[in-house]
Amino acid sequence: MFSPTDCFCQNPEVVYRDVDEWKSGLAFEPDRPCLYMLNPTAMLMWELCRDGRRLDAIEQQYCELLGNRLGPEAARAQLHRGLTDMIASGLVTRTADREGRT
Repeated sequence: MFSPTDCFCQNPEVVYRDVDEWKSGLAFEPDRPCLYMLNPTAMLMWELCRDGRRLDAIEQQYCELLGNRLGPEAARAQLHRGLTDMIASGLVTRTADREGRT
């Protein structure tokens, strides 16, 4: 379970490329090594983690973009599942907010 003040950041070792013709993205995690194909929803989650944002800020933006289609609770649950998968895959890191970033 996440805390609203947890921060999420893209793993700087991951090499990421958009694949426009497939409407997806490719992320290579060299420590494993693994190649992941990100669908448009996962691409959005990846983008929202680009600068170490807090979960509450990520949730707000994610729900603004997808909440009308999914409903806010379903969008939040989808985001949490995606972040959990990205952490397990090594694409994203999670840290406690120590600097008051938003």
